[in-house]
Amino acid sequence: MGHDVLTVQEAGNANLGIPDEEVLAFAGTNDRAIVTINRFDFVRLHRLTPRSRVSSRNPTS
Repeated sequence: MGHDVLTVQEAGNANLGIPDEEVLAFAGTNDRAIVTINRFDFVRLHRLTPRSRVSSRNPTS
């Protein structure tokens, strides 16, 4: 079992100053997790994001 990783560089988004909200939305839309050293901003965004907008993928399916 491997990992499917997409970096901001591979996505063509490096050094563009894309807002964290857009990064989080991209990850949710594409069923991806975010790995970052900027966790405090993403924890804040997660708390502000309504549950209906968060990807709710069933891990048993």
